[in-house]
Amino acid sequence: MSIVPGEPVPRRRDPRATYEAILDAALRTMAEHGPEVLSVSEVAHRARVNRTTAYQHFGTRERLVAAVVDRLSNEVNRVLESEMPLGERIDRMLELYVRRPEMARLWLFHMLSGAELPTDP
Repeated sequence: MSIVPGEPVPRRRDPRATYEAILDAALRTMAEHGPEVLSVSEVAHRARVNRTTAYQHFGTRERLVAAVVDRLSNEVNRVLESEMPLGERIDRMLELYVRRPEMARLWLFHMLSGAELPTDP
């Protein structure tokens, strides 16, 4: 493929897919080692992107941690706020944590660290 002057250069990656890959890698890293030791360099390596790309998507390490916590909160809230009966919601929560054990580990790290839980429902 040749590049024609004046023509837009096609992107190699889908920005949304890159964002999700970085977020997934951060979730796995935080679940394994806790949020305190999260390194953007390690997350970028796991996501197979360069560190600059990770910073372009999240800006700072703190924003990356916040994005992971927001993602977890949203997943849990979707189940908790659903219209299904309470017993089914409990079953879905258990399925969620069995299917994604890193979520449970991360919430434990978060609670044990004494950090404030997000106030945004």
